[in-house]
Amino acid sequence: MVARKFDGSQARRGPGRPRISRKVEQLIVRMARENTDWGYDRIVGALANLGYEVCDQTVGNVLQRHGLPPAPERKRTCVYRELHPY
Repeated sequence: MVARKFDGSQARRGPGRPRISRKVEQLIVRMARENTDWGYDRIVGALANLGYEVCDQTVGNVLQRHGLPPAPERKRTCVYRELHPY
């Protein structure tokens, strides 16, 4: 009975760090699409101004998951219609 109480099963969670919220992830993607010349650090700074604390590696991972290249390539491959859909 004591062994079951202290086996640590209630404290265990899934492996790894928790994911960032969907809201922050969508904000990162939106900033990257609207500001093609912004790099990871600039996006991190803009998020910090809004009160979100993420690192540049997280921004890079999010953009990679969504198929967006880093800033220099994003600037060259951007289509006018993506920026101005109207």
